[in-house]
Amino acid sequence: MSGETHKWKPFAEGFLLATLVWIGAVLVYRMSNPPRVSEIAVVPPPSTASPSPSATPAPVYVYVSGDVKTPGVYEMSPGSRVRDAIESAGGALPDANLDAVNLAARVEDGEKIYVPRIGEPTPGKKAGRSSRTPTPTVVFPVDINKASLQELEALPRIGPSLAKRIVENRPYASIEDIMKVPGIGQSTFEKIKDKITVGR
Repeated sequence: MSGETHKWKPFAEGFLLATLVWIGAVLVYRMSNPPRVSEIAVVPPPSTASPSPSATPAPVYVYVSGDVKTPGVYEMSPGSRVRDAIESAGGALPDANLDAVNLAARVEDGEKIYVPRIGEPTPGKKAGRSSRTPTPTVVFPVDINKASLQELEALPRIGPSLAKRIVENRPYASIEDIMKVPGIGQSTFEKIKDKITVGR
């Protein structure tokens, strides 16, 4: 029995040696070729914040006067034209001289748009759009029975429309009679009474 054991001993040692060599080869291979880790792309979640709305442009306010149906101050959208402002005032009257007004011009905040009558003298290039320069020098008091439209417009609170009504309601026996003009009440009279007179 001991002879047979001695006989198989070299084979067992050879097998064990081969096994150890194989195991060593596997370990060396794995150490030189580590397993690759798959790259995982991290995608941030979509933003849930809604974009802030753009600021709404502020409206502009213009004063439309002259030969229009309803003179007054009107709120307009930014980018509006003079034509739009006149339409907001009810449109031009039949005797309005629209050729003297630049209907295509953009309106500006605080602007006064004046629509003259046919035959009425108009300023130069910017006819129908008043600048903020004062009217020509007027000597007070003015005679409300003889004053021109420009002189009447120089009075406090008197615009082109009221000046036209003052002319249309002449003559006046006293300065108090001016309160018979539509649109001129006690408060307006108090502002202008020291600047007007009635010729004798």
